[in-house]
Amino acid sequence: MAQTELTIHIDDDLKTSGEALFHSKGVTFSAAINFLVRKAVQGEIPLEIDEQEDPLFSKETYEMDPYYDRETQADLRKQMAEIESGEAELIDYDTAKNRNVGV
Repeated sequence: MAQTELTIHIDDDLKTSGEALFHSKGVTFSAAINFLVRKAVQGEIPLEIDEQEDPLFSKETYEMDPYYDRETQADLRKQMAEIESGEAELIDYDTAKNRNVGV
């Protein structure tokens, strides 16, 4: 299975606590993240986000990575709904570039 490297932003204390927890369970941080994503993709864990309480939408998170602001997330959810309903097509960068589609 091909693998790719992933860079994420995470609070220092959360990373340290997470690494300690996963180490105590005998798994690496990477293995734990892989497990979480695999289960989420399989629909086996709920990932509902309460925007009022979730730190994902905090000012600090936005300053760290502007991709996570509410407006961008709402736009991405709208685009995914359009793709899932067939109203829009998901294309890769090179195809978009060849079609001169705003890249």
